[in-house]
Amino acid sequence: MNKRIATALLGGAAFLMFQSMPAQAQDDELTLCWAAWDPANALVELSKDFTTDTGIGMKFEFVPWTNFADRFLNELNSGGKLCDLLIGDSQWIGGSAENGHYVKLNEFFEKEGISMDDFLPATVHAYSTWPKGTPNYWALPAMGDALGWIYRKDWFSRSELQEEFQAKHGRELAPPKTWTELKEVAEFFQGREIDGKTVYGAAIYTERGSEGITMGSTAALYSWGFQYENPDKPYDMNGYVNSPAAAEALAFYKDLYQCCTPPGHSDAYMVANLDAYKSGQVAMQMNWFAFFPGIAKDPEVGGDVFPLPRRERRILEYLASLDGRRATKSQIFGAIYGLFEADVEENVVESHISKLRKKLRSALGRDPIDSKRFLGYRLVTES
Repeated sequence: MNKRIATALLGGAAFLMFQSMPAQAQDDELTLCWAAWDPANALVELSKDFTTDTGIGMKFEFVPWTNFADRFLNELNSGGKLCDLLIGDSQWIGGSAENGHYVKLNEFFEKEGISMDDFLPATVHAYSTWPKGTPNYWALPAMGDALGWIYRKDWFSRSELQEEFQAKHGRELAPPKTWTELKEVAEFFQGREIDGKTVYGAAIYTERGSEGITMGSTAALYSWGFQYENPDKPYDMNGYVNSPAAAEALAFYKDLYQCCTPPGHSDAYMVANLDAYKSGQVAMQMNWFAFFPGIAKDPEVGGDVFPLPRRERRILEYLASLDGRRATKSQIFGAIYGLFEADVEENVVESHISKLRKKLRSALGRDPIDSKRFLGYRLVTES
């Protein structure tokens, strides 16, 4: 059973949509609806630039993930007036396009110079088109999330655990590359005592109220070559959805749950996995990439210790979050200080970046911050 772990599985990620029946808001205010989670908080911050540039204020209606689908599908189906903008899930697109809930955006995209060629083809197909694969766009695929695994590097690097694992499995205790390796690592940590505390192998998705168990189990299914239907005969599902390989994948996922999860981890999704990992209960967790920046910056579980003053650390985190895109001095200032620090001059950013560069150069042997006059700064990773 040498099934490789897929490193980036497109999930039911969020994307921006316009309703066909907008809320009765004033011309100078829009209401955006989404789920309540960390990316939504980031969106609130980003909206400040939009308000500054346009004069249009933003209101937000965020609900917990467990109520997200019911709340906003009811809003759509009832012709509600709450949302001007909605960040929905990909599985809603067909029904909402067919039932007149979403506005077709082709003309808007053409007018605004938005090209689908600038987005990953898989996200355009899954998160924008209806009928699927046609050039009819009902959404902007603004957030193509992916499911990944995170491990406790500090635990994996302990010499005594390295030696024990090597003796048992004949290989290094390292991030797993296959599902078999992942299960071996999870079993190794299950019930072990670390720093006087009993820990467990892995936090996986098991939640049944919305989509959690589906997202978790399909992560295994895809690695076993799962297909929804006969590729040559649409809607011919028998022998594909229920193939021997699919049954094997589901059995493996069930075994992983039974052998290697914390007690009571039977109804867990994003936040529960995050809490289990950050509280030191598990050696590994599956979760959406959207959570990775927050995990990486957590001083307890985010990796190697690299002490930085608060402002310099926040600048580094902000630049890292841009994935190589540039940020102006004003944008950095807004992200680090907010818009209401009247007593602080923007030029302080240059001082912080100068100090940050020296420390990074000393630690990395190079300067990873590229700057261009008038264009701003960007973080450059090694190729």
